[in-house]
Amino acid sequence: MINFFPEELFLFLLTLEQKRCQRSEIRFALALFDVAHLEDWAPFCDELCSKLRETDIAGWYSQSNIIGTIFTSLNGAPALAIRAKLESKIGELAHGKIPFGLYIFPEDIKQELYPDIFTSKSNSLSALSSAPLTSPVA
Repeated sequence: MINFFPEELFLFLLTLEQKRCQRSEIRFALALFDVAHLEDWAPFCDELCSKLRETDIAGWYSQSNIIGTIFTSLNGAPALAIRAKLESKIGELAHGKIPFGLYIFPEDIKQELYPDIFTSKSNSLSALSSAPLTSPVA
């Protein structure tokens, strides 16, 4: 059974995963789903959680607006292969109706490009909240 975490706890877990990634250099991915336009996001949430591994983390990245999913321990495959596989699965899940963004760490975010993420007080990758979500894959 996959837990679905409230925003504060999800962002805390995201921060822990970022630190683990920086120490171990084992990749993880963050998928963000824009569900603000949905009248009832519960069916999407149930479907999402049913497809996650036990080690993955789902919850509110932004309460009632953006659902986040952390795909942990993605080492062993090149970042492009990870991105292609996750984009395909996420595209199927979004059914062409839910905009989403996919970020692979550490490849997508580099300290020299985004120093505010690494020096912020919360250190929760909050800069991604302003990053545009892509149109769903049809």
